[in-house]
Order: sequence, then structure tokens, then C-alpha cells
Amino acid sequence: MSGTILLSENETGLIDAITAPSAIIDNEGVLVYVNRSWKSYTDQSGFFGESITGGDYFEVCEKAVNDGSDYALKLIMGIRDVLDGKEKFQFIFPSNGEKSKKWFNVLITPLNNTGVILQFHDTTESVLASDKLRDSEERYKQQFDHSLNGIIIGTPDGIILDVNSAACSYLGYTKQEIIEGGRELVVAEDHPINIEAEKIRKEKSFYEGEKVYRHKSGREIIAEVSSVLYRDREGKIIHMNTFRDITEQKIIEDKLEEQRHFNQIAIDSVPGTFYVINENGEFVEWNNAFYSDLGFTDEEMRSMKPGDFFHKDDRNKVLKLIKDIFGTGDTHEVVAKVHTKQKGIRHFKMNGSKFEAKDGTYLVGTGLDVTDLVEAEFEREKNMALMSQLFENSPLGIVMINENGIVERVNQGFLKMFGYFEKELLDRDLNKLITSGGEYMKAEKISELTLSGITHQTEGYRKKKDGTEIPVLINSVPVKTNGKIKSCYGIYVDLSEQKNLESRITELLEKEKDAKEELENSLRVKEILLQEVHHRVKNNLAVIAGLIDLQLMEESNANVIKKLSQIHGRVFSIAKIHETLYQENNITCIRFNDYVKSFLDSYSQAKIDFEDGLPLHFDLQEVELNLNQAVPFGLLLNELMGILLTDVNECSEPVNIALSISNDGYVSLEILGECLNICNLFVNRDSDKFEFAIIKILLGQLNGELNESAVHKGVNLRFRKRNIRGSSSSFVQKLNI
Repeated sequence: MSGTILLSENETGLIDAITAPSAIIDNEGVLVYVNRSWKSYTDQSGFFGESITGGDYFEVCEKAVNDGSDYALKLIMGIRDVLDGKEKFQFIFPSNGEKSKKWFNVLITPLNNTGVILQFHDTTESVLASDKLRDSEERYKQQFDHSLNGIIIGTPDGIILDVNSAACSYLGYTKQEIIEGGRELVVAEDHPINIEAEKIRKEKSFYEGEKVYRHKSGREIIAEVSSVLYRDREGKIIHMNTFRDITEQKIIEDKLEEQRHFNQIAIDSVPGTFYVINENGEFVEWNNAFYSDLGFTDEEMRSMKPGDFFHKDDRNKVLKLIKDIFGTGDTHEVVAKVHTKQKGIRHFKMNGSKFEAKDGTYLVGTGLDVTDLVEAEFEREKNMALMSQLFENSPLGIVMINENGIVERVNQGFLKMFGYFEKELLDRDLNKLITSGGEYMKAEKISELTLSGITHQTEGYRKKKDGTEIPVLINSVPVKTNGKIKSCYGIYVDLSEQKNLESRITELLEKEKDAKEELENSLRVKEILLQEVHHRVKNNLAVIAGLIDLQLMEESNANVIKKLSQIHGRVFSIAKIHETLYQENNITCIRFNDYVKSFLDSYSQAKIDFEDGLPLHFDLQEVELNLNQAVPFGLLLNELMGILLTDVNECSEPVNIALSISNDGYVSLEILGECLNICNLFVNRDSDKFEFAIIKILLGQLNGELNESAVHKGVNLRFRKRNIRGSSSSFVQKLNI
């Protein structure tokens, strides 16, 4: 047998039971099987008589086409249409045999997407009867009456004019009953097959195919029909149906199809892959798992060999087993690595057996994806090896006892901890060896709890071989074998050094407590001294500011007064910082929002000679700065206010002061107001004047930037808050003082 279609003995028997010459052709055009009727027509044309099983039927038909047969071309096209998905194809053709001319109704039906069934029904008598009807009334009558096929003659509107005896025999009615009952008596007009047949007959004036008739008993008869319309001598349209009961044939075909369907379902239901291989190493059958599990399509399977599926490490081993199965007939089983299209390399458990069929020897096998099992087993072995290494090499003392408390296994850490040799512990009661007094009862209770499935941890004392006791931490872990607890591990940690260390730590903690109290007292004294330093610095700066004020009162030179006022403002800004620090609990950081408000309130009273004072509006977030940023920031604020309010005689609009800090640590100070002299600042900022040089240096110390506000009239100062340590001597160095 060729191709990919396998037929059982029952299936070949059913095909042989079909009276018409029949053959099975696979998708490649190979004749897989022909029945006895087919073989008996050896004296007919080359359509079937000369063809043998295993031959290329398309080549046979092409030869007939080359000899001038249009019917052979029609046959090729019909087979290909059905292979491409058409439900069926049929036509009638004449065949010139050695003895006489015959007419055959060719019926092509699909075979489970793997091929087609080709049947040649001899319709010679029906065709000749129709021809003779036109030539001779008598000859027509003889043919009509004695035809083996049923013939019904009627009109398109359902009136039956005549019916032959074969039709009466098929339908169970008398001729008179059929004529009186009309078409609706014997034809199930609402049946889908008949509706389609009537539609085709109206379109083409003829119909060849199947129709469903109704027997007198009520059962349906499936008939193979040739139906034509023609005009009689009087010009009336006549409808003639020639039919043959193929109900039994359809039953056989349905059983064959049902058997094939059942076989396919059974194959597809096999867990994993199912396959059949012939002696040439070709796949002749496989199930859907090759697509769902491995990802290979039917088209790919037809071109693949068994060796193509396996990893190079296992390929030769598998191919040798296949050869051994065909040679010895023994069943073999192997786990091998298989290539899949979606999942990569997977482990499959493969098995195969040989079986003999009429057409050859085959190997039937299955494959089951056991990747998870293989990986789990590998993981288990790895864990076992790891556990064994941990047990043997662990610095902790580990011992395994059975349900009776007898030592079964012990590691070097345990032997070293308790001073025993291994042979002195094996097969001995552990608790009797290393416990005494009240500890023995506690140890027995721990063993009992652990063997009941409870993991336990406790501290206690255990006895060494020389009789000395050591403090230990004990972890007891149950061990399950086949779901039952038969033993447990005891993991011992020597706490001797830890206990000694705890005593030393306790002693050190007491000493640390005394030292901490002494340190806290010292820190309190230093904080008081540092606050006093800030207070004295503030007072000294205030004295300096007061001396400058006295000097201002005696000066009449406007330039000198201006210079002394600038110096007074700078001293005042630094003094305010120390005053704020003196008032804070934290003597290293200053809340600059408090400083800004206090400084500017004092500044407006002392420096601005407005009738109603300088109107200020504050929007200040809490911002803490250390001294090394607060001092340059305070000085910078003093310089900016002095420049921005230069030549300002009166200010009725408020000056808005906003201080904020962003989430990423950037401090922002905005000074906004219609009365501010912004031009004075930004026009002269690059000049060599002292106040502008100071602004540059202070901005450099803060690593900040000063810009004109983009929305309102004013300026924006922005710098990143940093924990700067050390002195601010760089300020003096940059001034070259």
C-alpha cells in the first residue's frame, strides 16, 4: 500500500462489497486500493482497467488526454477539485471497450482529507434507453420497461406521466399509485439534497447526482439520479429521472467514514504523539499531537523522517532502536530529547512495537512529553547531592535518628562537637549518650514532637563524651519517606562562645551606659558654650554696627555715608544670623524663613526712608540651612535689597518675598515688586563695583544662579541645599584681601 492512507481488513472488505468499480486515491494521485469490480474491467479503456495499486493515476489519465480523451481531462480536474475541498464531483462518459461501448457515471467523493474514493457506476443501460427513446418508441418502451434503473417520466410541475417497474420496485408503490400521487408522493421535496438538486436542474436543465425518495413504508431511499429536461414531439417539456437505489452503498460508505472518523478520534485521543512508520522509515500515520505538542504541520510531516525530530545526542540511539524493532519485533522504550518548534528541546518517553499487515511491516509507537518529570528528577538528584554535601561538610553538628531514637547517620561536625568516634554513636540511643537528668526528659519530648511532624527549636545543655556540658541550640526537623515520617534530623549549634560573648557584651553595655551619660553631660555643656559664643558674636557685631551708626551721625560726606551704610548692612545681616542661631534649639542650623522675615522687617525700618515704611508681603516655606550657606545667603539678600531699592523714593505697591524648597533640594528666593529697580541690578551686574563683585562671589559660594523673573517684575535666586563643612575663608581670598 502506498501513500499515507492505511486501511484495515474490514475497510478493504467494505470497499470490495461495492458493486461499482471503485478505487482509493491519495493526495498525491497514487492508487492506494482498487476493489474486485475495478479489477474485473480489464477489457475497458485506460481509465481504470490498466491501472494497478501503487501506480500514479494522474499519469494514466494524462496518457489518455494525450490520446485525445476530453473525458480524461475532466476526470483529472474533478479529482483535483475534490482534493481541494469540493464535496464531490461526478459526470457521465462513454467508454469503448473491446466488446461494446459503455457509459459510466463517475462519482468522486473526499476521503477524510487524505484522498478520494473514485467510483465508476455503469449507467450504460440508462443512457442507451434515453437514446433509444428518441430513435424508436418500441425500443424505448422495451428499454423503459426492462431497465434495472428506476425511470420516472413527468412534467416540471410534479405530474407523473409514466414510471417503470424498477421504479415501482424501488419505491414500493404500484404504477397507478405513483401516477395518481404525483411527485410529492415519492419525492421528499423539502429535503436539503432535493432542494439543491432541483435548483441545479432548473439552471442547467439536467442534474446528475443524488436525490432522496420516499418509500411506501416511509423510509428514505438514497438514489443516484440522472435527471434531464427535453421536449417531446408536441413541444411539451418532459422531465425524466433515471435513478438507482444506492441506500445500501451509502450505508457502507457511511460505515467506512464512521470507522475512519472513529479511528482518527481514537488516534488523536492517545496521550502524547502517535505514529506509524513503514520499513522505509517514512511516516504513514500520525495524530494531532505532532502539531499541538511539537508544532509540525501535516505538510511538514510528509517530508520528515524519524531522525529529524531528535537531538543529535540521542538521534543515533533512537534510529538503532527503530532498526532493532523492525529486526527482532521486540517492544522498546527510551527517553530522548526531541526538537519542537515552539518549546525548544523537550524530553519525550518513546515506545514502539512492530506489526505485520498485508501490504508490509510497520512500527507503531507513542511519545509522551516527560520534560517536567525529567527536570524534577534531575532537581531531586541535585538536591540530594547538595543535601549530602551539606550534611557531610557542615560546620554544625548534624545527626539523624530513627523513630526509636537510634543514631543512623552523623557528620564530622557532630563528632567534633561532642568528642565521639562515629562507631561509638551509630546504632546507639542518642539521648542516653548526650543528655542527663532533667535534660533527658526534655530531649525525649523533642524527639516525640519531631517524629509527629513538628519542626522544633530550643536551647539546652548537652553532655560531651568527657562528661562536660555545653550550651547548644537544637533544631529538630522531621524527614518524610514515601509520605511517612520515619526519622528526623537534629542540628546542633555550640553556644559556648556566644554565651561568653553575651556576658562580655553585657559588661561592655554597662560601661557604655556610664560613658554615654558622661558624653551627654559634656555635649550639653558644649551646646551652652556654643550658644554663648553665638550670643557674644552677635553682641560684638552689634557693637560694631553701633560704632558705625555713631560715625554716620558725625559724617556729612554723602559718599562716606553711603559706604558706611553698606558696611553697616553687611555687619547687621551677619549679626542677625548669630542672633537667630542663639534663639534656636539647633545651634548648627538656622531656619532661614525666620531669618528672612526678621532681617527684612528690621531692614525696612532702618534703611528705607518712606513716610509709611516699606510694604512687605511674605510667603515663606520652612527652610533649614547650615551656617556655611546661611551666611553667604544672608549677605546676598542684603546686597540685593540695597541694589534693588536704590533711587526708589516711594513704594505704594508691596514687595513680595517668597522662599521655597523643592523635592529635589533646590532653594528658591523670589523678590517681586513694581517699585524695584531691576534695571540697576542687571545692567551693572558685570561691572567692577564692589557690591556687584560681592554678589558674584556669594553666588559662587552658593553655586547658585540669579535671574530676572519671567512672569513678574523682580528677581529669582536659586541654589541647591548642601551640608557644607569648613570655614568661609574663600570669600576673603576671592576679594584678594
